Amino acid sequence: MHNNGNDHNKAFRNKKGKIIATALLGLTIPCSAQLGVIAGMIAPLGAKYLLIYLTTIFIVFALTGTILNKLLPGESSHLFIDLPPVRMPRLSNVLKKTWTKTWMFLKEATPLFALGALIITLLNETNLLLYIQNFFAPFTVNILKLPKEAANAFIMGIIRRDFGAAGLTDLVLTPEQTVVSLVTITLFVPCIASIIVMFKERSKQEALSIWIGSFIMAFLVGGILALILI
Repeated sequence: MHNNGNDHNKAFRNKKGKIIATALLGLTIPCSAQLGVIAGMIAPLGAKYLLIYLTTIFIVFALTGTILNKLLPGESSHLFIDLPPVRMPRLSNVLKKTWTKTWMFLKEATPLFALGALIITLLNETNLLLYIQNFFAPFTVNILKLPKEAANAFIMGIIRRDFGAAGLTDLVLTPEQTVVSLVTITLFVPCIASIIVMFKERSKQEALSIWIGSFIMAFLVGGILALILI
C-alpha cells in the first residue's frame, strides 16, 4: 500500500514536469527550420537586436516555467538523464544522418508548405485574406505596430512556424519591427504538427490550454516589446 502511494506521487510529479516541459517547448523553443530563418533575419541587424531577442525569449522561458511550477499542483521531480558515451563522429554516419534528416524534413514539409500556399492563395483570390488582415489589424497594427500584411505570416505560422517566420521576409520592416515580429512568431501558437503531438501526448484540455496560452503570450510580449522599442 505504501509503495502504491509512492508510485502515485511519482506519477503526479512526472505529469507536472511533462506539462511544464511541453508548454515551454511549444512556447519558447523554435524548431531547427524556424531557427534558421530567425538567424538569417536577425544576423544583419547586429548584436544589439540579437541580445534583445535572446533576452526577451529567456525572460519568457524563465517566468513561464516559474509560474507554471507555482500554479500546477504537486512537486517537481528531479531530472535524470543518461548520457551516452561521447565518441568521435564518423564521416559516413554524419553524411547518412544528414541525408536522412534532410529527406525526412522535405518529405514532411513539402505537403504542408503546399497546403499553406494553397490556403493563402485561396484566401487571396476570394478576398478573404484582406478581411483576415483587417480582423487582425488591432493586434498586428495597434499592438505589435507592424504592417497589417504581417497577418499572412501568422496564418502561415499555424501551418508551420518556420513558414510564418519566412513570410516576414516579404515585409519591409525596421530593425525594431523585425525584432518584435520575430519574438512574436517565436512565441506564437505551435504549428499543426506540434499541436497534433500535444493532443496525443497530453489531454485535450492541456493541449488546448497551451495553444491558447501561446497565442495570448505571443501578442502580450510582442506588444510590450513594441511599446519599448517602437
